[in-house]
Amino acid sequence: MFTEEITDIVSSPSLDALKDASGAPFLSSGGDELRLVWALSINWYNPRLNKASGKAVSSGAIAMTCLSLPPHLRTLEENIYLAGVIPGPHEPSVDATNNFI
Repeated sequence: MFTEEITDIVSSPSLDALKDASGAPFLSSGGDELRLVWALSINWYNPRLNKASGKAVSSGAIAMTCLSLPPHLRTLEENIYLAGVIPGPHEPSVDATNNFI
């Protein structure tokens, strides 16, 4: 069990434990490859701004955030990649959502 507080996922022991095909640390600073860590998220929103009591419509945004950036830069609009949009009018099942990913 870990006793120290982790303030940034990039410095977590879990990421340090990732190895590449040769067994070397995946995020090592050596070599000529750029290796990045990304977060993938899906957020649902109501494009028509209907109230909860009215007819509900949902669309989804698939976004990627580069966790290799400093924490204060990660969530700036210009640093978030919109990977896709899941059309409505209703949220698809989990299996159907996987097809978009």
